[in-house]
Amino acid sequence: MKWSCHEAGVKPKMAVFVSKYNHCLYDLLSRYQSGELRVEIPFIISNHDNLRHVADQFDIPYQHIPVTKATKAQAEREQLQLLETAD
Repeated sequence: MKWSCHEAGVKPKMAVFVSKYNHCLYDLLSRYQSGELRVEIPFIISNHDNLRHVADQFDIPYQHIPVTKATKAQAEREQLQLLETAD
């Protein structure tokens, strides 16, 4: 298990990884928008492009990185690079 402590006024950053189903994404983003989930979401990453419209509804950038057996290592490098860039 990993955990961390943050000052009350500091919002931690949280990237959201999503695949094909929207119900969990809507739940997270609704909690984020209402202030219940006190984080900064710099982007959403997905291996499918079918939930971009959900990210657009919440005005959050959407990164589509397709993953296949042949491209899995490259896709993981791209994901890690995005995470590093967003700090």
